[in-house]
Amino acid sequence: MKLRLSKPGAKSRIFLVCLAAAFIFWFLNALDAPSDRNVVLPVQYDESPVAIRFIDSLPGQVTVWVEGRGLGFLSADLQVVFRNPEISLGNLRSAGLDDTLQLELPVREILKPAAGDFPEEMRIIRTEPESIRIRYTGNFTRRVPVIADADFEFRKQFMLEDRVMVSPDSVDISGTRGALASVSLVRTVKTIVHDLHRHTRVRVDLESPGNRIRLSEKEAILDIPVSEYAEGTVQVPVTMSRIDDRELILLPSQVQLTYRSPVSRFRQISPLDFSVAVEDLSPGKGNRASVSVSREPDQATVTAISPAWVEFFILN
Repeated sequence: MKLRLSKPGAKSRIFLVCLAAAFIFWFLNALDAPSDRNVVLPVQYDESPVAIRFIDSLPGQVTVWVEGRGLGFLSADLQVVFRNPEISLGNLRSAGLDDTLQLELPVREILKPAAGDFPEEMRIIRTEPESIRIRYTGNFTRRVPVIADADFEFRKQFMLEDRVMVSPDSVDISGTRGALASVSLVRTVKTIVHDLHRHTRVRVDLESPGNRIRLSEKEAILDIPVSEYAEGTVQVPVTMSRIDDRELILLPSQVQLTYRSPVSRFRQISPLDFSVAVEDLSPGKGNRASVSVSREPDQATVTAISPAWVEFFILN
């Protein structure tokens, strides 16, 4: 038995036509109904004055919600419709004060079309944020020395040959007048350098004196001159103070100093480069006083004093 398909009748055709017309009417009506879209725009700033310091981070973007109608609105590239917001900071002034000043700009006022005017079927309904708030204060700059905060551990028979050099030896610090008032120097981050046995250069970070202070440099280099050392001894006379202008006698009158010096400078060392002294000669503490080194050359380090005590006698 064969199955026979009947052709659609006139009523079916009319129904399909009506259905299509209803869809088109609905579609056109939907296009004419208002709808909203959003676009994220980056905010651009021109160069700010050096004398200005911003308290908060400057907003980097704004979100704009737009309402419109029609197929043109739904298909429009909003990134092309809007120009990226631009804010000029060149006219900001602090008058040299520590006071916090504020500039508030409604976002709607800085939104511009990329070309001509905004399309008539499009309007801005809201932005996030509603306004850009810029808080700022005066910025002051001062130059301070950089001090190395470092400990050195040497391999056996090695020592510093000369002073440790820091580069840069000073940096600019900037911030509010109040923040800079108590800052007289900048230190490196605490560093320990191990097993020194040759000339060494170490890169270290600088430690910020405070959250509201900026440094012109973030790191420094420690230049550490290292040399083998030789050990020597010298006989040095002991100097002393007088008690009530009375004459004193010390026994012994000189002591032996044991010192270390870089090999390259060992022959330059002289007994005249050292001084030792006794200071506390109060009779109430007996007739013994300790000896201390009051002067030594930069290129030498005293490691022992013998004897470490002397006896003193007051002459009537």
